[in-house]
Amino acid sequence: RITDGLYERVLFSQEKGKVQVVRNDGSLLDAEKLSGGAYDQLYLSIRIALGSKLLRDGKGFFIMDDPFVKTDPERIRKQINILKEIAATGWQIIYFSAKGEIKDLLREDIEKGLISYTEIIDSNSSEA
Repeated sequence: RITDGLYERVLFSQEKGKVQVVRNDGSLLDAEKLSGGAYDQLYLSIRIALGSKLLRDGKGFFIMDDPFVKTDPERIRKQINILKEIAATGWQIIYFSAKGEIKDLLREDIEKGLISYTEIIDSNSSEA
């Protein structure tokens, strides 16, 4: 769903020790062959799947430090929406980002109090 059906499955090749994806045309690709944005999408999917598996479908939390750093604005919007859906099911997400566009995407939810937002300013920075 996160790739609009471009990739259908995620595999782990024990033989190669690599994560691989199966495209909707049946071709098999190693994760490192993906674009930066597709790679970010892949690892978001893996994090969500592992979290659900580890907690046996219970709820927990994710700590993410700029997980979409290589992602274009349209993909970021989709991934943020997926994170919001996950949070709506009871998961907590702690999301760190230096990208202003993340705050912009979440501005309405921040203003409504749906998302807690804290800005951390480097005390050594010349910005105030």
